[in-house]
Amino acid sequence: ELITAYSALYVGLNAQLFTGAEDRLGYHFVSYAHPIRTSKDVVAVSWLFFDSAFYDEQTYVFTYAKRLTPRLSGGVGTKVLHVGIASNEYTRADPDLANASLAQTGATIDLSLLYALSDTVQIGISGENLLPTEIGILQTEDLPMKWGVGVAHRTENWVRVIDFVWRNQRVNAKLDIN
Repeated sequence: ELITAYSALYVGLNAQLFTGAEDRLGYHFVSYAHPIRTSKDVVAVSWLFFDSAFYDEQTYVFTYAKRLTPRLSGGVGTKVLHVGIASNEYTRADPDLANASLAQTGATIDLSLLYALSDTVQIGISGENLLPTEIGILQTEDLPMKWGVGVAHRTENWVRVIDFVWRNQRVNAKLDIN
């Protein structure tokens, strides 16, 4: 299965840069998943890319998921993250930027489990960014760990979802009905 997406962010904003050019923000996404051996094992590779005229973020994700029992599935993902600031006349003129490395790359892992309580109710838990990694350019910036738990209830016409995410000592809850 191949999925692609592109979003032009803040359409119409077109901020004027110091060079007089307009900055256009974009978000790109490409992902491919493929079953291996049996339909119980899947590998996937994904690429996420945010870009502007002077800054970019890229994330490469390599994922393996497996149905462990008829009701339990698990997955592990490795992520390589890259952030960068474009070298241009502004960055060369700024003393803080001129002598700094304008790019940073780090790697981390994600883990997840999904359990089917019944044919209509599933519960999932996830841990993201479980290996500490530093992604700051001008100062130290550690990628924060993120933990999540959620429950989904599926009916013939609806899927009701509630999930809780813990990140940076804060819990966010979200209820959604599709």
